[in-house]
Amino acid sequence: MRASWDADGKSVLVEGFVLNLSESQQRLPEVRLVLRNAQGEVLHEAVMRIGDGEEPARLLAPATDTQISGRVDAVSEEAVEAAIFVGGEEDLSSTRS
Repeated sequence: MRASWDADGKSVLVEGFVLNLSESQQRLPEVRLVLRNAQGEVLHEAVMRIGDGEEPARLLAPATDTQISGRVDAVSEEAVEAAIFVGGEEDLSSTRS
């Protein structure tokens, strides 16, 4: 999973995969992007789309993966950190360069 700022710093892209390594069908976790300012205050939150079909995926078959992708445009200049939360837990964060 990764979050990256575009060249002009006005959009944040989220890309990655969710893997089901188990032998049974699993519910997909919610994946959220949170943008914060330098003081750590939340400026924006967005839920990322999971799956590549018309409808967002809800369940993942055994021993398979699915794509996660999303984009947030018109990002405030105050935003300096993009954090990705998977299933309520912070997975990673990226800072604007």
